[in-house]
Amino acid sequence: HMGTQVFDRQINLRDDGTDETGLPFYFDLEGSAKRPIDLIVKGTPQTPALDQRQAALLGLQPTGHAVAGNDAQAQNLFLQPGAAADAELLEMADDGVHIGWLERVECFDQPRVRFRAIARGVRRIVDGKLGPALPDLIWEDSLLRALSNLLGLGAEPITWSLEGFIGGISAPSLALADVVGLRPTEPVT
Repeated sequence: HMGTQVFDRQINLRDDGTDETGLPFYFDLEGSAKRPIDLIVKGTPQTPALDQRQAALLGLQPTGHAVAGNDAQAQNLFLQPGAAADAELLEMADDGVHIGWLERVECFDQPRVRFRAIARGVRRIVDGKLGPALPDLIWEDSLLRALSNLLGLGAEPITWSLEGFIGGISAPSLALADVVGLRPTEPVT
């Protein structure tokens, strides 16, 4: 999807292994120095994460993202914040659900960028405020679809470490329009 706008224009994603706020690691496992790399600009993918071998095969520049084996992974991700306060995001998503965090995120069906995750800390949004708690849910959808129509981006990013990797992710809260693919983690009897 490089060079084609596939996400909402509010989506700007940068990888920066030099930024102190994002749990930096200054070089990749091939010894290449990390530098800021814009992965997505105004909803348009610019480059994938590439090690030296992958870059040579594709005729692109390496991005300093080599990890074990012949693989590359962006590990210092920054989703650029918007301007909305958390209360405004709740109002935008009224009558929807609030997901506190996602666990066990896995990608499958790479051409369609489908993912599956367990949604934890789930609550109803009632009258623009957090309402009753709901059980954990499984969320299965396409990132292309889920991030194509944002209602808003929060102003305050939160940073957390990547489990099993060196680095972290910094992202604000998001209000998504038309979320699909949520189901109970256990069959209802």
